[in-house]
Amino acid sequence: MKQNIFVGLMMLVNLMVSAQADSLYPSGYFKLPMDIPAKISGNFGELRPNHFHAGLDFTTSGKEGYPVKASADGYVSRIKISPWGYGKVVYVTHPNGYVTVYAHLQKFSGALATYVSKQQALKESFEVEVFPLPEELVVKQGQTLGLSGNTGSSGGPHLHFEIRDAKTEEAINPQLFGLPVADAVAPTAVGLAVYPLNPQSCVNGKSTVQRFDLVKTAGGYSIAGKDSLVVYGNVGFAIEAFDTETQAHGKNGVFEVILNHNGKAIYQHRMDRIAFEKSRYINCFVDYSTKQSTGKYYMRSWKYPNNELNYVMTPGPEGTLFTSTGKHTLRYLLRDVKGNTTKVDFTVYSKNSPCTSTAAYKPVEQVAVWQQENVFEEPGRFRFVIPAKALYQNEYFTYKTSKSTFGFSVTLGDEKIPAQLPCSLHINAHVPTTWQNKLLVVKTDTKGKVTAVGGTWNTDGVSTTVKELGTYKISIDTIAPKITPMNFDLNGNTQTVLSITEMKFRIGDNLSGIQSYRCEINGKWVLAEYEPKLNQLSVNVSSLNGDLQLKLIVTDKCGNAISYEKSFRR
Repeated sequence: MKQNIFVGLMMLVNLMVSAQADSLYPSGYFKLPMDIPAKISGNFGELRPNHFHAGLDFTTSGKEGYPVKASADGYVSRIKISPWGYGKVVYVTHPNGYVTVYAHLQKFSGALATYVSKQQALKESFEVEVFPLPEELVVKQGQTLGLSGNTGSSGGPHLHFEIRDAKTEEAINPQLFGLPVADAVAPTAVGLAVYPLNPQSCVNGKSTVQRFDLVKTAGGYSIAGKDSLVVYGNVGFAIEAFDTETQAHGKNGVFEVILNHNGKAIYQHRMDRIAFEKSRYINCFVDYSTKQSTGKYYMRSWKYPNNELNYVMTPGPEGTLFTSTGKHTLRYLLRDVKGNTTKVDFTVYSKNSPCTSTAAYKPVEQVAVWQQENVFEEPGRFRFVIPAKALYQNEYFTYKTSKSTFGFSVTLGDEKIPAQLPCSLHINAHVPTTWQNKLLVVKTDTKGKVTAVGGTWNTDGVSTTVKELGTYKISIDTIAPKITPMNFDLNGNTQTVLSITEMKFRIGDNLSGIQSYRCEINGKWVLAEYEPKLNQLSVNVSSLNGDLQLKLIVTDKCGNAISYEKSFRR
């Protein structure tokens, strides 16, 4: 009883603090970064693989090239170009203590473009990361920084926009700053899941998780085809839901989720701030196993022991314990930033007899303990180390090994168990010395897909780090990457390319992946832009004239290299 009173008071305090926090963000200070209707294809806190989405994705209707403008006065404090992640991205620091971020740009503009080109030439690299001094690149609100694009790990043309706290570097929900994004649509509830949390607990007589579809009613949502649930012992609830804005149709994240029990809040989370170093805790915030199996995101309404998300409030890791038998009314409240609210109502009856089936529970002695380092090994075959706090809770853990071409294949636990921190893996092998620097670890998933993990030779095998459980083995990569010209002849004769402004190449590797690339013309470095989504390198030759000799070298992560040379005239 005391715990329930304490939780209720804390939830009330948290709601009051949250309301006050919203008013602290300066409304109207930041402007929209593009002069086109604001349509959101991805919102702040949206659930993504291994992370929470840290900004707003403004859709550009499948097109690139829209001017991207500074949201407020400030200075460019960071620029990064990478084939991965945010692609071409610029960070602007503002005098009010915030930083805005503009990612996946097609290109930079004006003085910013000139500055970037000089940095690339200085480092002789397409990939750069620089931190200009405050006086170097001062910008005004509305000044064009670049054009919208699709660079980096982008799934289509759009602008990714963030607002960060300059001191903590936490990402803050941009919609708390009053950006004019129309939203009169309440969140949509999809499904409810109920989890027995100990060997005696059960839901509707079963000791396994029970999932239910939700249907819309006059007052909100309810469980399809059921008036109530019957439970015993500790259980946990999780909900599948999404949100949309007025002018968008994507399934975005829900800003706030509250679970009430008999009218009192027992759980709440709000997507207002995200610390990047804690974003991977999404894997215990949601039901990771179900996500891996079905792609569906069920948001848990209880905390795992190792969950450091500071915006999740809940009674604790033990889930919900109904201390009295009989009827219990529960309600989920799903809210967006604008306050549009959806209700999900359901009834639970708690009984006083434990569940007799315990088939879902594993022997307690075969457990990896989350608070401590766990070492699993077979001398001469493998060694696997799970560091303390790499797991979110104690997990039943098994392993098995078998011989493979280069050493051993090792199946480590269940790939539906998530990990927060990298775990070290060493697989033994006995191979000729000449092969050792060509070996790497690969992962094979349950569908047979093979993914390169990497690794280095270490005394008697290959060592690497992994963040996923599953099946691993050693493979070898002795094959150099491939280079294929895309928009000019393959013959060895000198070719006139007056009509070509960019020479494009398709590059690819059979296993370990591309490590580096270098392009020279007449013996001097020239910029080659790499787009891994297309396996494409582009070299701008529009400013060159005369007889020219191009040389392109591409190297994979096992040191295999290929060289391509071409004489041409402009």
